[in-house]
Parts: sequence; structure tokens; C-alpha cells
Amino acid sequence: MKTCPEPDKQPSWHVAAGGLWCVVALLLFWQFAPLVFGNKTLLPADILFQFPPYRASAEKLGVVRPHNPLYADLILQNYPWWQFIRQSLAEKQLPFWNPHLFAGTPFLAKGQHMAFYPLSLLFYFLPLARAYPLFILLHFGLAVCTSAFLARTVGISRFGALLSGMIYGLSGFMLAQAVFPMIIAAAAWLPLVLAMAERIISRSPHQGRPAVLPWILLGSLGLGMQALVGHPEILIYSLLTLAFYCLWRLIAVGVAHPGPFAAAVPWHALPNLAMLVALGLLIGTVQLLPQYMVLQENFRKEAADFNQVLAWAAPWQQAITLLVPNYFGNPTRYAYTNLFNGLTTTVTSPISWGTKNFVEGAIYAGILPLLLILPALRRPPPPNAAGRPSRQAPSPLLFAVLTVLALSFVFGTPLYFMVYILPGMEQIHSPFRWTLVSTLGIAILAGYGIDRLRRCPAVSLCMARACAAASILLLTSLLLTRLYLKQLEPAVGAILHHSGGNSSQFPDLQGFFSYEAPWFILLALLLAAAGLALQTTGRTAGEKNPGGSLWQPLVVLVVAADLLLFAHRLYPEADPALLHYTPDIVNKMQKDQTLWRFTTLDPESKKIFPANAGWLHGLQDIRGYDSIFPAGYLRYMETIDIQDELLFNRIAPLRNPKALDSPLLDLLNVKYVLTEHPVSNPRYLLAGGSEGLLLYTNTGALPRAFTLPLASTVLAEDPFDAMRRHDPRLYMILPAEEAAVGGLAPGQAATPTPAPPLAAPVASYQNNEVIISVTAREPVWLVLADSYDQGWKATVWPAGRPEHTTRLPVLRAYGALRAVKLGQGDWTVRFRYRPNGLAAGLILSLVAGGLTVTGLLLACRTSRNR
Repeated sequence: MKTCPEPDKQPSWHVAAGGLWCVVALLLFWQFAPLVFGNKTLLPADILFQFPPYRASAEKLGVVRPHNPLYADLILQNYPWWQFIRQSLAEKQLPFWNPHLFAGTPFLAKGQHMAFYPLSLLFYFLPLARAYPLFILLHFGLAVCTSAFLARTVGISRFGALLSGMIYGLSGFMLAQAVFPMIIAAAAWLPLVLAMAERIISRSPHQGRPAVLPWILLGSLGLGMQALVGHPEILIYSLLTLAFYCLWRLIAVGVAHPGPFAAAVPWHALPNLAMLVALGLLIGTVQLLPQYMVLQENFRKEAADFNQVLAWAAPWQQAITLLVPNYFGNPTRYAYTNLFNGLTTTVTSPISWGTKNFVEGAIYAGILPLLLILPALRRPPPPNAAGRPSRQAPSPLLFAVLTVLALSFVFGTPLYFMVYILPGMEQIHSPFRWTLVSTLGIAILAGYGIDRLRRCPAVSLCMARACAAASILLLTSLLLTRLYLKQLEPAVGAILHHSGGNSSQFPDLQGFFSYEAPWFILLALLLAAAGLALQTTGRTAGEKNPGGSLWQPLVVLVVAADLLLFAHRLYPEADPALLHYTPDIVNKMQKDQTLWRFTTLDPESKKIFPANAGWLHGLQDIRGYDSIFPAGYLRYMETIDIQDELLFNRIAPLRNPKALDSPLLDLLNVKYVLTEHPVSNPRYLLAGGSEGLLLYTNTGALPRAFTLPLASTVLAEDPFDAMRRHDPRLYMILPAEEAAVGGLAPGQAATPTPAPPLAAPVASYQNNEVIISVTAREPVWLVLADSYDQGWKATVWPAGRPEHTTRLPVLRAYGALRAVKLGQGDWTVRFRYRPNGLAAGLILSLVAGGLTVTGLLLACRTSRNR
């Protein structure tokens, strides 16, 4: 049997590797240079100017259209998050509670904002317009390094590891997810966690001596960083991937050993792996514990069944984007050149279609990396670079199975049920994000593959010829289709139909072909480039081949160019001045310094002043855009009007003008309504208008705090149903289970009597604390029309006598708001918010983090002494 020769040694590897790393860094930095050093920002402020009231000023400010509409979350979520954090700290407050969305909502407990994440220091100290590209660039580099380290740990050569790192760190998944910095940050640490698990299982030495503790500490640090990022979905995927990896490796080591299986399994690794996971999660407890608390009441809990979740997975046709990532369009493309008449066609909206957008469907990992999977699976593992016995080295089959399993989740096969049945997974509606794991698997397999090809030049040359043939065949097919499109129209149409193609955005099949053809030409060129790289790699086995020194830079350039072409023009480059623009109609609302909220009336779904936009200007909205908000608040809003944006994690605007009559709007202190159309309701007075919008004042809005007598109490099993039968402005409506908490005597609420609410002056209103003065001539309920959360505590004292403070239970009034019971007299009531679990989580995180850092410092000191 013919064996493959060993790869030639590289005497100046460190110099060559340093040069290759510099090439990768320069290519990546070139992509971000205009955002880091130029007068543009990654924050897509231009997206706001496609919606009223911003749209009226778009032409004046030079905004033609949004560069990439899919990056809206950066300006509607990420930017307001950090603006709020910095503003809160400047006001000497901690950002525990956000009063600007959902009539008030927890902020710090929800996570995703990365406030606890150490590398978020960039956001604390740099201008936000500059911090975002630097943060993303930093984590691309971190992902390259950690995945390269994983590749070296599993026995891949130095160059193979560099290639694996580049593929993962610059993959389509990572590059497209720049709209979600928290996903990139969490994903960057996954390879480090797997690498440390591998070193624990295989007993990798440290400084030439047996070691376990350094790997436990480094692995827990990586897992802790993921937890502190605060994105529970990526953390769960990482833990499941870690569990699968460890289970496979423990079984594989036992099977590979010639002795009894039970004796060969490295059982010693189990407590060490458990310690890695436990310590890592403890490091992140300051975020995980409060986040767990708020998730218990999240609107997503049990909101989707298995079939619904599968419907949100990627369709099987999306697999074509493994080869042609722009097949279903591109959010930055607004024009194409007709290849039949030479004319350029410009459209008003991005050329994009399909059930998954360009970000959600980003599964591209490059052409050459996919080709390298074949040799990775063809031969047995090479001799281990770290010197371990070959039977201890992880098999490429592990990463192949991991990749296939992850892709089966991405495409919504029944195998996803293994994930769905896990506790809490019904709240995760994005199986397509398993691309994170499949991309890492492809990257590691590519590292294995390049090592195998260096030992098997015949295979490399054969693959090079196949690439050349495929490239020529593809170009020939495109040419023939161009020449005979009319005759081939039925066949081409059938292919497009079954592959998920959509010519509805184009006037005819010629237009569709004209758009797609350049992307398939690019595929042909990338196949040719991959073939050239494989040809050069194969020929280096020749003893005196003058081109042998070129193969590594050529492979790096082919892969880097391929992946960076994917991201070409993907990132917004907006004018930072747009971040500070305030529409005139918003200025008018800002002049009202009293406590009030607003909403929009948008029957035609034109996204008037979209949810979270008011937060940018310090306004308080009853709408909101977030993946976490209470189910009780959702039911409250559903009692007012239909909620048709839940799939997009939003509380919707009012759709039906009749909803303006709802007393629940008055109860929420909704004073202003923005709309495009005149309102005929006599309770709403026109307060002004500009930029295509009308501003109405609700004359029936209740004050933010008011009192109702105990005699008005209605106890109900379903408070939302009770509010349809009793006017909540005249009755205090409590869930029946709150009666004992509120101290109501049996039968006390048997015959409720309506009464008008009396305003209670708000002496101080801050994010985390509200102080109210109350004069009660009889026992009353004090209602604060802010959202309820268990973290709110109330204390009361007689007016002017703060030394006589008493704790009061905070009740869930009207199913979603806050109330306390007061006796007759003059009172001062203070509501104060602290996230549940924060104090305990902080202590645990500090202890675990301190132990981890101390252990790592001691390990480093011991290494230096040796």
C-alpha cells in the first residue's frame, strides 16, 4: 500500500508564521480602517432615516438610503444600551432599571449589554462611535487565536492551526454577526474552552510536567467570559458542544486502548471537567443569576412548540449559500447590471429574499476550507505534533460528526428535538445559530485537511485538477445559459423554483440571471484559486521545487481573500453626526418636563418612530424591542390592542384607532400619541405636527402615581379579563392571590365601589428609586403606573419622620403594575429597585474570579521559577 511522505520541515517557521499572521491582521484591519480611523461609524444611524419622523430630514442630511438595513439592531439596541449605561454612571446611578421601554423594565439583569464583560472597557472609556469597530475587530482576532490554539491542541501543525484560526475568526458567521457584538464576543471564547477540555482529558503536560489545574483555570476563565457576555443562547450552545466533545473523547480514548474499555476510559477527567464548568459558571454568576430570575417571567416561556421552532430554522435550500453566499441577495446591493442589454437597474430596497436574511443565513466558510474537509476524512490522523501517542489524538471524525450534527440543527431536522426538550430551550427560537458550531468544525477539519495534503501530494494534485475542471464547467454552463436562456427558460425556471430562487424582484428571468451570474463567476474564480493553491501545495513534495516556499502564503491569501470578499461593503459607514440628530417633533415632546409616556398609532405598519428610538432621546415609551420582557406586560398590552410583532420581540404600536379609547392607556400615563393620520377622538387634542407626523395629547391620561380607596378593590383570578368588565381608572384590580399579601380581610372586596383616582405627587423619580408623597383620608391603594418586578421593594414613613421606616409588600396591580397599601395619614413612600440575585451573584463571581486569577498567576510564577 502506498504511503504518503512526511511533510518537509520548515527551518524558519517562526519568521514565516509571523509574516503570515501579519498578513491576516493587515487584511482584517484594512476592512475596518475607515471605521476606526476615518470619519465614519459602524453604528447605522442612517437606518433611522427610512422611518418618520427622521425620514423628512434624510435628503437635507445627505442620507439617500440605509447602507445595510439588517444592522438596525446596532442602533436600536446596542447603542441605546451603552448610551444608557454611560449616562446612568455619569448621573451616579447603576443601570439596574430602564424606565424608557415597556413602561419600565429590568436592564442590568437581562444581560446581552455586556456591562460585566471585562473587554467591554472599550465602551466605558472610548467614544461609542469608535468603540464598536475596535471591539469587533478585537474579537475577530481573539477568535482567530483561540481556534488556532484549539487546532494545535488536537494535533494540527502550526500552519494548519493558523489556517483553522483564520477560517473560524473570519468566517461568514463571525463577519456577519458584527450586528450582534455580544454573539461575536461569546463565540470567540468557545475554542479555548474546548481546547482546555481536551488537555484535561489527554493529560497534556505544562512546562514538561504533568498538569491539570492550569487547564481547569484557563477553561473556566473562557467559560466565565462567555457567561459575563450575557448571551444565554450562545452560552447554552457552548455547554452542549462541550458536553458532546467530552463524551466523544472519553469513549474514544476507551475504545482506542487495547485493554478493557472500563479501565481505559479516563475517568479521572470527569471531576476536573465538572470543576471547569462549575468554576466558569460561578465566574459569570453576577450576570447569570439575575438573568435567570427575569427569564422565569419572560413572554417567550412556553410560547413556541417544536414545529414552530423548526419553522424558524434555515430551509434546506439555504445550503447553496455554502458555495454562493449571495444567492438569496445581499442587503447592501441596490443595483445590478443587465448582462443582455448592458443597462444598470437600480431598486429602492435591497435585493434580498428568502426565509432567512443575510445575517441569519450566514453559513459561508469559504471554498478552499470546504474542499479541505475531504482529505481530512480520507486518512488516519498524522503523528501528533504535541508528542502524545496517536491513539490519544482526537480524530477528525469527531469534528465531522459535530459539524454534521450542528448543520442538522441549523436546517431544522427532527434531530433538533434533542435540543428542544432541554429545560428552557423553548425560549430559544433560532436554531440557525448553530452555525457557530458547524463553522468551528469546518475550520478544524480544514486544518487537518491541509496537514494531510502536505503528506499526500498526489491527492492535492488530483483535487487541484478537479477544481480546475469544476471552474471551467461552471463558466461554460453560465456562458451557454446566457446564450440560450430563452430556450432553457423552462428548465432554468424549474431549477430556480426548487432551489429557493425568486425572480419576483426582477422584471424577468434575464434580470434574475444577470444578478446571479456574477456570483457564480466569483465561485468559479474561487475554485480556480483554490485549485492553484492545491496545485502549489502538492508540488512542494518535490525535493527541489522552487515554488515550494510559496504554498503557505498562497493558501492564506486565497482563504483570506475569499472570506473578506464575503464581507465586502457589508458594514455600515454612517456619518457620526447623525447619531446626535433630534427631529423637531421629538424636541417638542422633550420640552414637557412632567412624567408621561407616549406611543404611536400605526395602522399601516409604517414603523413610525420605531420601538427603542424614543430611548435614544430620553423618552419613555410603552412599546419596546427586546427578547426579554414580562409575559404579564404582554397580556396587559394585548388587552389594549393586537400584538403582531412578537416574532420580532416587540410590543407593537396601536393598530386600531379604537384602541385610543382603552382606559388601560390612561392607566399607563400615556399622554402623547404620534401618528400620520388625523385622530377624530375628542379625548385627543392636536398638540402639533411636523416631519409628516401629528402629535396628539391624551386629555384622559392618569398621573404616574395615584390613590384609590380600598373599597374599590376587585379581586380576580384573571385581572386582564376583569379589566374588560371594570373600568381600571375607577377600580383597583388585583389578582386573587395578592389578597393575602395585601392584607385584605376575607370578604373585604366582596362588593367593590368605584371611586375617582386622586393624584399622588412624585417627589423624586430616578431610574432605580421613586419617592411619592401621599395624603390619605382613609385606607388607600397607592398605584405607581410602572411595570412590576419582584426586585422592587417599598418602604414608608410618616411625612417628615424618616426614622420611622416600615417595609411594605409591593403588589402586582392590574396584572402588570405596582401598588402598595397605605393607612390613613400623611405618608412618604419610597420604591427602590435591586435586581434579584445580583448581590449573591456578585459575591460568587468575585470569589470564583479571584481564585481563578490567583491560580493562574501562581501557575505562571511556578513556570518562570522552573
